[in-house]
Amino acid sequence: EMVLPKQTEIDIQRIEKEYVARERLAHFGLKPRQKILFYGSPGCGKSMSAERIAWNIGLPFLKVRFEAIISSYLGESAANLKKLFESIKNYPCVLLLDEFDFIAKTRSSGHDVGEMHRVVNVLLNLLEDYDAPGLLIATTNLEGSIDKALFRRFDDIIAMPKPGKEEIMRLLRNTLSSITVS
Repeated sequence: EMVLPKQTEIDIQRIEKEYVARERLAHFGLKPRQKILFYGSPGCGKSMSAERIAWNIGLPFLKVRFEAIISSYLGESAANLKKLFESIKNYPCVLLLDEFDFIAKTRSSGHDVGEMHRVVNVLLNLLEDYDAPGLLIATTNLEGSIDKALFRRFDDIIAMPKPGKEEIMRLLRNTLSSITVS
């Protein structure tokens, strides 16, 4: 059981319900949200929420390791990203792009080499064209460092705030309820 603020819980349940009702939505010419970005401080449940969504909708959960995608060879990182998206084109799953800011840094900063700019450009196109049968979920702690053009490619952007007083009390009750006090 996850302890989340009410609005965050509602947003996540909406994604789950839309996916489950995707055929009914298609009957009316509608599509469920497929590309979601979770952002917030470390440890607030972004990755766990993606895993929960996969569990609740009954899809395999795949987590991308960016160190396996990013290459020191010119053009290979972009090619690896294209292969990743091609491999899930017909495979229903929840694909987690954890720590998304690693490859989605803003192109306006002059600190990165041209290769990373090309990776962001390829990522823009891949997200724009994404129409796989599953969900793509990206997470970041640093939403300010993500290229602004990428935000428009997501169907939903959900804040994962730090737990408030109510969530902390629920966490403590859940955690300490199994301890016997003499």
